[in-house]
Amino acid sequence: MKLKNIIMSCVALFMGLYAQAAAISLLAGSVKIDDLKVERSESRLLVSMNIDVAALKQGASRETVLTPVLKDDEGNRVAFPSVTVAGRNRYYSHLRNDGNNPTPNLFRSGKTSVIPYSANVAYEQWMERAELAIEEDECGCAGRTLLSSDELLQQLDFKQRVFAPQFVFITPQAEMVKAREIKGSAYIDFPVNRTEIYPDYRRNPEELAKIRKTIDVVRNDADTRITALSIKGYASPEGSYSNNVRLAKGRTETLKNYVQSLYAFEPGLIRTSFEPEDWEGLRRYLETSGIENRDLILALVDSDLEPDA
Repeated sequence: MKLKNIIMSCVALFMGLYAQAAAISLLAGSVKIDDLKVERSESRLLVSMNIDVAALKQGASRETVLTPVLKDDEGNRVAFPSVTVAGRNRYYSHLRNDGNNPTPNLFRSGKTSVIPYSANVAYEQWMERAELAIEEDECGCAGRTLLSSDELLQQLDFKQRVFAPQFVFITPQAEMVKAREIKGSAYIDFPVNRTEIYPDYRRNPEELAKIRKTIDVVRNDADTRITALSIKGYASPEGSYSNNVRLAKGRTETLKNYVQSLYAFEPGLIRTSFEPEDWEGLRRYLETSGIENRDLILALVDSDLEPDA
């Protein structure tokens, strides 16, 4: 269970919103935003994007400040760190005059093409349906604001989804009597030309146990009852066909009596049939056997010869 919890925690760690494939154009196309991602964990909200300013041409004494912000209709607002793209004179003015408080994310116009941007803030509940926008301020000499505007980048939707499965009920087809069938097979060893069962002979203990197990699966189930039991017996293909008829019939009857002695079933519940020579069983054995001349023997099995031939 610990492993399961860890896996589920990892899956829930980040939720994300991703921008459309087309780039977002700002400032009459001079700035483009692409690969926009907004992701949140339990306690943080992350914004990342690529800001393409290759087409943003600034006068030597001007600069453009781009500030991503989150806001909602209730007046909540939080700003991410700004990006400043400055003309030559403004750029060097910042370097000379900012002192111990250098302008963060400062870039010189014409010298920068794409700015990889990433920032995060503490996540608050109001952010789940907030808007992510970018404020654009164009400034002149002495930092005077000449033009200010903002553009919507993404509508957030981190509202928790409640899983509501739709259940479909299928009524099974009614059965007056539910009848099922279980099959099993066993290879009982008999001495040559004999029809008596010797429970301890060769592998008979294991094979007879298979028969009992097949019957007990049903017999020990309180919700079922045995309505019929069929036993089909075979003899091996060697020897004459007429003698194998006698052996198959006699051995099947012997096995029926053996089972009846174990369980005392009602008379008539056990039905029997027999097949004098088990050619199909021989064929299955030969197909997986490495016996010499296997293919020639299989050809004989599949031929139209009479059994004794």
